Amino acid sequence: MHIEVITSINKLKLIGLEDLEEFELVFLNSQECNIKELYIESCPEFYNLYLLPYNIERAIIKNSKDINEVIFGTVSEITLENLDRITHLSVKTNKLKKLYLLNLPYFTFNDDSINLEVTEIDELFIKDVARTGLPSQFLKYFPDQISSIKLEDLTFIKDYLLNNNYISSLDLNKNSTSIELYNLNNLSRINVSSPYLTSLNISYINGISYLYIDGNIQSGNLVNNFEETISSFNTYIILI
Repeated sequence: MHIEVITSINKLKLIGLEDLEEFELVFLNSQECNIKELYIESCPEFYNLYLLPYNIERAIIKNSKDINEVIFGTVSEITLENLDRITHLSVKTNKLKKLYLLNLPYFTFNDDSINLEVTEIDELFIKDVARTGLPSQFLKYFPDQISSIKLEDLTFIKDYLLNNNYISSLDLNKNSTSIELYNLNNLSRINVSSPYLTSLNISYINGISYLYIDGNIQSGNLVNNFEETISSFNTYIILI
């Protein structure tokens, strides 16, 4: 599909286009290809989405089963949801306000699958990805500056060698102010390190044997919330 546009686009929605394999936007009167909101849903013939030329404020891509690769240029907010076959994501922008990766069963984190040329993320939410097992060091592919991290419904593989045993150890050292961890499976150790931490919520994590927190533990909200959290743990806890 070839679409000619006179100026910037406020909202572009592509929904239920069963025969559409690709699209191209040509901006006639502007050198900047600005799209305020891009919404793609239920377009089963899309395979590769090449969005590098466009300046996108908000992108929501969901329920398109054959999408394998998504490549962004300048973008502020990204939501990828219910994409059964996506295996590669590339983003080349300075700062992301929001990155949501939700229900991506075959998306893993390795050098071939993800390329984030991003210096800062305000809000990161990852839920139900890599159902065959998530490497516990997957956060190394993200920038050091992430204000809010939420991880939910994830199963980790044992990829960390300790005392001749392989375990899964999650390291959260991203200068975050807020961390939420829910229903994380097969995880042995959690290490949290951030001088800016003011909110920490941990629920439904079975099998944890070691929890280390090096952060602003004396902050009022963090202490109040965390007292209830640690009372439910039968584990070795270190607070710094």
